[in-house]
Amino acid sequence: MDYKHLSELLEKYWAGESSLAEEAQLREYFQSGAVAPEHEQYAPLFQFFGQRQGAECLSDDFEDQILTRIEERTPATPIRSLHPNRTPLFYLSRIAAAIVLACGLWWFGQGIETQPPVVAQNETLSEREMEEARQAYRQAKEALLLLSTKMNRGTATAARGLSELDKSTQIIK
Repeated sequence: MDYKHLSELLEKYWAGESSLAEEAQLREYFQSGAVAPEHEQYAPLFQFFGQRQGAECLSDDFEDQILTRIEERTPATPIRSLHPNRTPLFYLSRIAAAIVLACGLWWFGQGIETQPPVVAQNETLSEREMEEARQAYRQAKEALLLLSTKMNRGTATAARGLSELDKSTQIIK
């Protein structure tokens, strides 16, 4: 086999584009013993493929052998024996833990007031309490206005950045 043809076959083989016939030619060349010094590094690979080509065939009754071995190794066992360390005490302890947890949550929930204290209808708020409420309302309003201003400024900056990104993406495309 000439050097040029062999190099082409090797290139096709490494690219995964060689046919089975071409691969057989490569195996024959590397098993012949007359390998060029430039290609000696590939010889063990192709010699291995040539030796193992017919050695790894399955027999006709392979499936039957596997099925009989599977049947031999899987005895019919009850489900309980699949988890030998899970005794009835294991399950009872889980149930008891769930009951204790539920009782603890119920007891904890009893200490929480479900409704705020009711103010009598004829009670009125003092002038000082009304002024404190108004001041709290103004402070909350100012804080929300400041937050809104900052959010709008940040959103505008982000929108400008996105538009610049879109422009640069259009230029690249």
